[in-house]
Amino acid sequence: TWVQALRIGDVAWVGVPGEYFTKLGVEIKRRSPFRYTYVAGVANDYIGYIPDATAYELGGYQTWTGFHSLVEKGTGERIAGVAVELLDELNKEAK
Repeated sequence: TWVQALRIGDVAWVGVPGEYFTKLGVEIKRRSPFRYTYVAGVANDYIGYIPDATAYELGGYQTWTGFHSLVEKGTGERIAGVAVELLDELNKEAK
């Protein structure tokens, strides 16, 4: 699957390949070097719900493996890490 990031001036967009839990999107925004960062879900692929680690502890259908969620625990955090790495690269290019 893919994780994308693009920058237009001081605005950055991140594309994640599924229905990303809000907590993870907020983490990307918090760690982003850009003043304005937006996270778009279901971007260029669909791997289902992408829960954060806490959601796995709470349970619910979004965390069960099946057609609606194809990821294991920790995937959401790994995607956030990749997204922030991409944003950092874009920030270096901007300087």
